[in-house]
Amino acid sequence: MLLTRCTSVTLTLLTMVWIGTVQANEAEAKTELIERLQRVETLRATFIQRVLGENGEELQLLEGEMLARSPSHFRWEVKKPYGLSYVLHHLNLTVVDLDLHQVTYRTIDSPDEVPIVALLLHRDMNVLDGFEVTQRRNAFELEPVDEMQLFKLITVYFNGLRLDAIDVRDSQDRLTEFSFRGVEENTTLDDALFEVAIADDMEVIGEPPGNLTNAPDDSL
Repeated sequence: MLLTRCTSVTLTLLTMVWIGTVQANEAEAKTELIERLQRVETLRATFIQRVLGENGEELQLLEGEMLARSPSHFRWEVKKPYGLSYVLHHLNLTVVDLDLHQVTYRTIDSPDEVPIVALLLHRDMNVLDGFEVTQRRNAFELEPVDEMQLFKLITVYFNGLRLDAIDVRDSQDRLTEFSFRGVEENTTLDDALFEVAIADDMEVIGEPPGNLTNAPDDSL
């Protein structure tokens, strides 16, 4: 009986130590990730975006350019195989589809609706509140606590301290890979880079925010 009680106490203590270690490791991983992101005020890079099916087959391949300026400006512009731009200014999202000759305006509730954007723009601990974070050398795995999320896992990769890639595994087991090239950190990104030029004859969906005006289409 004494041996059993001692074994039980030992197991309890080991469990407490293990839980404490896991919590400490997760806290350290979150701190390390945020510190790496906070060293970058502006970010510019070209990207390759691949979408893979659950069996690894390639479903889509896109190329383009990303610009981010903390805390409120973001531009994601697909250039191949078609033209499609997403521009976020504070909570105002503008989507320009050149193939459809269409522009869509909408207001989002929070940048947290798009976790990758929230990570790059806000870069604070609040962004990670809904995630369990694990660090594996130069990679950080973000697993949503809420099982109702549209994705199962986000993995952020660094090359040294520089952002290198982001993978997103969705709830249907599709994998979207974002690989970044020609990364430029903390350079000047003027407001003009985040302006949206809209041709007069484009179909408009939604109400444009007051700071956007129509301009010739060729300035996109």
